[in-house]
Amino acid sequence: IELYEILMYNTQENNFYKEIYMKLAKLSLAAIMAVGAFSFANATSLESAIKGVDLSGFVRLRFYNYAYKKSSLKNDTNRWRGSSIFKFTVPVSDTIKVHYDVLAEQNAYSNGNQFEKTAVTKAAVSNNHIYLAYSDAGLNAIAGRIPVATSITGSGYGEALGSGAITTYGLGNGFTVAGAFIDDLESVDQIGSTGADLFALAGLYNSNMVNAQVWAYRVTNFLKYDYTVSATVKPVDGLSVKGDYAASKKYTTGANNHNFWDLSATYAANGLSGTVGYADTNKNNGLIVTDQDAPIGNVTGEQRYNIANMTDTDAWYAKLGYQINTQTSVKTTYNHINNKTAKNDDSDEYVFYANYAYNKKLSFRAYYSVLNYKNDTTDNDENQLQLQTVYKF
Repeated sequence: IELYEILMYNTQENNFYKEIYMKLAKLSLAAIMAVGAFSFANATSLESAIKGVDLSGFVRLRFYNYAYKKSSLKNDTNRWRGSSIFKFTVPVSDTIKVHYDVLAEQNAYSNGNQFEKTAVTKAAVSNNHIYLAYSDAGLNAIAGRIPVATSITGSGYGEALGSGAITTYGLGNGFTVAGAFIDDLESVDQIGSTGADLFALAGLYNSNMVNAQVWAYRVTNFLKYDYTVSATVKPVDGLSVKGDYAASKKYTTGANNHNFWDLSATYAANGLSGTVGYADTNKNNGLIVTDQDAPIGNVTGEQRYNIANMTDTDAWYAKLGYQINTQTSVKTTYNHINNKTAKNDDSDEYVFYANYAYNKKLSFRAYYSVLNYKNDTTDNDENQLQLQTVYKF
């Protein structure tokens, strides 16, 4: 309207230019205030705000080859998987930060020479995190849409997430207490898309010789209770002994306690490391972990790597590794799973690894896994190859 008035103004030349100047001055001031409202309100320029943002994350590419041994199964399958996470951290003050994590995933499969178009997941942003973090005087808290890394939920890329809060408080002398409430837990195998609320309390202790954690959970409409105890002790240089115990009870009427325990020992010296371990579950059907990537029960191989939810099952496992130099290492593992109620589920898995760190940011890994079932009537023997490249920033 103001510009229209300027154009329609009809008076002497001096008055005309004077009016144009006044109108444009008013227009420019309004525009500056509108565009710069955010900066004015926060007394921070856009350039300064961008400089304060910390960016970290990784880009990962994986190639899998699945080779099935039964002729009745489909041909070997290739899988190309691209994953990335970009973590933006914005400092608000000395004690408060805003976190925004963007995750993206893409998968493509081919069966022999035939590209499986129905098995393609196009690149998509999913499972983002956005939350506030507070840290001061031993108190640490995050709240919002947050990653949920606990002893019964997976950690790392693709971990469980939900809306809620997790708080820890350092008591001193290595002791820490923690509490969590997660509204609508997501991205966990056992719960599925329906979600569930998770309540948790924890006590943690860490010293040069002992690292221990005790967690207690309640997952509404899913688990009445679930508690885990983990401890790693280093009695002498190079030797560590690790033990885990967990027990839970489902909401299902008449459900019995389901138990899991695991004990292992690791010795490392002069670049050589070796681990032997044994894990066992009781005869009662039940659940300990919400997904296979959870730390509890994740003790064996690559194709069958978590036994915490199995019934009346034990596992023997051994690992041998060698650090060739600062950049290169190799490792091999053997895992035997014995299901006492279903003998066709007994299996042996052999895995061979090679790792190479090009520098601090770029690394490569390869493994080859051979999985054999003792009595393969319903399960599938399979060989699996994985090649991985990771760039961290």
